Amino acid sequence: MTPLDTKITFLVLFTVLSILFSVFNGLVINWKNSTAEKAERLSFAWHGVGLVMHVLLVALIAFIGGWFWAIVAFLLNWLGHNIIIAMIMGQKWFYVGKTAWTDKLIRRILPFINFDK
Repeated sequence: MTPLDTKITFLVLFTVLSILFSVFNGLVINWKNSTAEKAERLSFAWHGVGLVMHVLLVALIAFIGGWFWAIVAFLLNWLGHNIIIAMIMGQKWFYVGKTAWTDKLIRRILPFINFDK
């Protein structure tokens, strides 16, 4: 297997695992059997753990395949993650929220896109 084949195989495996991870998390987010206080704590913990997992996976890819592949994997993962969760939550596939710091950043960077229509 050539180095390029190894990187592509690794990227495909990472993408499949990311999709499965996103589906699992989307289902967890949709769980409605919690109090408002508990839901807020769970949301904060879920976002924190998710951030750490994504950062570690991107760092692993950068270590193995270099920063180009790490950036490609990060962008594909983030896009797929958001689309899958939005669809599970009954939102449009391009949904961008209004409360998370990442959503606010996206809205600030892309002010010409109407995410609320």
